Amino acid sequence: MALSAPSYLRLSRHNVFYFRWPIPAVLHPQGKVQHVETSLRTRNPRLALQMARYLAYHAENITGHLIGMNLSEIKAELQAFFSGKLAEFGASRELGGRLPVWMEEQHRRNLKTIEQANSNGMDGRIAFDGEEIIHQQIDEIIQVRKLNVSKDAPEYDMLLREYPLAYAQYLRDMLAHNDGLKDYRLSPAQSITVQATATGITLKQAVDDFIAERQRGNAWTGRTLKDRTAQLALLLELLGETNAIGSVDAIKAAEVKKILQALPKNRNKNPKTRGKTVQEMVKVAGVEKMDTKTVNEYLTVYQSFFGWAERQGHIPKNVFSGLQIKMGKRTANPRMPFTPDQIKTILAVLPEHTPEKSGKSFRYWGVMLAIYTGARLNEIAQLAIDDIQQADGIWYLNVTDEGDDDNKRLKNESSKRRVPVHTALLAAGFIDRVQKLRDAGHSRLFPDLEYQQGHGYGRGLTRWVSSKLLVDLGIKDEGLSFHSFRHSFITGLRQAGVELQTVQELVGHSKDVVTETVYNATAYPLPILKTAIEKLAYA
Repeated sequence: MALSAPSYLRLSRHNVFYFRWPIPAVLHPQGKVQHVETSLRTRNPRLALQMARYLAYHAENITGHLIGMNLSEIKAELQAFFSGKLAEFGASRELGGRLPVWMEEQHRRNLKTIEQANSNGMDGRIAFDGEEIIHQQIDEIIQVRKLNVSKDAPEYDMLLREYPLAYAQYLRDMLAHNDGLKDYRLSPAQSITVQATATGITLKQAVDDFIAERQRGNAWTGRTLKDRTAQLALLLELLGETNAIGSVDAIKAAEVKKILQALPKNRNKNPKTRGKTVQEMVKVAGVEKMDTKTVNEYLTVYQSFFGWAERQGHIPKNVFSGLQIKMGKRTANPRMPFTPDQIKTILAVLPEHTPEKSGKSFRYWGVMLAIYTGARLNEIAQLAIDDIQQADGIWYLNVTDEGDDDNKRLKNESSKRRVPVHTALLAAGFIDRVQKLRDAGHSRLFPDLEYQQGHGYGRGLTRWVSSKLLVDLGIKDEGLSFHSFRHSFITGLRQAGVELQTVQELVGHSKDVVTETVYNATAYPLPILKTAIEKLAYA
């Protein structure tokens, strides 16, 4: 290396840089010093040094925080956690009134049991119905307080021992506050005052500020903005626009989750549910409910919103954190790339399926675009004429969900990108085809592909490829599908020596956190992308 290399940066025999960091002996069960190592996936020494310094900064913070939490620090963390819980309780009771009698009595019984155990010199944990309950609470504390404590660490045992004492004090303060709400004397009684850390901002004000900030940072645009706004509008309907955001507790968040799972699919389009209130919709029989993936999408948006509200100081805790429904891993057949010979076979027969010969616009050009852009099925099928653009003398596809078509969708924000038009597409007359459609007054590249709810525009294209083209060519296989063109594109570029980050930019893959942070990822210049994509060759 031309520049001085720190000890945590290592160059492999293949000239690839690795980040290597020591794990202190105090953190190892046997008291041994070990190292973790990960590839930085670059041969550039300056970029490797930038990335390694970034990782070293965070590694130092993490390992430093893990070592040596003493009793005072444990107590401070428990006090901070239960202060937040007490603030939530105070804010919720201002709106919801005193605790129900049965709940108040249950809390008093719990407090009495813990106090008796402590007074008899016993561990307060025996007052709980199984230690698993305490473990769940400790896990919540670790998550909320952002502690780096593992279950086999001594700090975890200390948290377990101290938890009953802290919880008992929380119950005392909570019940005292609840008793104060029963006092109707004209001269205010002296009672414990709960200082809520949550602000008095309403849910509607918070949602408006959140959306405005996302727009300002261009995090939400086009279809994404429309979807997220609708999802947050439902949240306001469920929780009440004028209610304080600090009044939303874990019980209300769980109720929102329950309602989402009961909501009908396409509730605003289905004649049976359209125009009804949410409470009326969930009671309609004989309608399909939202699937788990959609429910989790809503919950993820709400988690993001309440996480933002926590960072703004509006609430002490994100009550939607971790509410998503756990889904089992699908055991689908792995999708494989086409071999170069299979791609050549497909290219050889495609001229028989041009729009002029087949009467279908998507058969020839849909597959050609898949082969030479690596774009996803619906990214191709939903292309508008205006999405084919030119800059710096380079034609490219502007992959976006923006425009006049409300049915356009993208997988995520990373999917928005510019993909240069490969020379093979130019030679085949792609730009002439686009101009011909424009002259004929069409707004979409494939006007004969119809939108279908839940499938987008691509169903006709993928069915023709899988059920007709591959079958006729004798290369139909369980692992091959339209998506295999994308795999082949990525494989072809990597084998041609194109850097991983450039391939990610071309196909709209999410970059890893380190890459995004170090490079402050911005759009790649078109000439660089054009040079990269031209390395793809099947001849």
